[in-house]
Amino acid sequence: MAGELTQEILSVVRARLDDLSGERWTDSELLAGVNAGFLELAHRLPDAALPWLTKEASESLVQGQDAYDLPADLLRERQVLYKGIIAVRWRVAETRALLSDYIVKNTASEARPFYRIFGGQIIFSVGGVTQTTGAKYTVRYIRVPREVSLTVDPDLPAPFWNAVEDYVVADCLAEAGQTQLAALHRAHFTEFCKLVTYQWQNPHLVYDGLPADMALQEA
Repeated sequence: MAGELTQEILSVVRARLDDLSGERWTDSELLAGVNAGFLELAHRLPDAALPWLTKEASESLVQGQDAYDLPADLLRERQVLYKGIIAVRWRVAETRALLSDYIVKNTASEARPFYRIFGGQIIFSVGGVTQTTGAKYTVRYIRVPREVSLTVDPDLPAPFWNAVEDYVVADCLAEAGQTQLAALHRAHFTEFCKLVTYQWQNPHLVYDGLPADMALQEA
């Protein structure tokens, strides 16, 4: 039955909050915290630690069009391909420099495509060349975690759940005025994120069961 894993998370959170009867916090309140916790993990952890959230989308280029809607579930892009060529991201604040011909090294072309993200769209700069109908662009990205509910389970596996439970417990305790305990649980969450990030920044380290390590992926 879908949702059993989510309900398991809620049960652990309620036990840690000493609210097994649900008198203090409703399921809706706790579910909002769980979803916020998974989203915060996705924001903080490196892409390599989140293979479950990796996705790819390809769309046809339209002749004479340079702006396209981003995937609705995109959290951040990892790589963008324009007609199979890796495109370089350009900061929106520096768009004027990109479009200025005097900066030769930044001259955009179909052989050296640039893109920028603004207003929910990906905008390509490829010089004066018009896109050929039928060609495609591809966005490889980290998507937003699935929203859990009493009937929908998380898409991130069990090794992440303890950190999310810490996140929810911290928020609930802060709301209840127990600021010191809340800070302790939030520190546990932050330390977890740091450990996972450090591991993936140092691939020579021995894997020890942290989320997304090779042993877990091969299991």
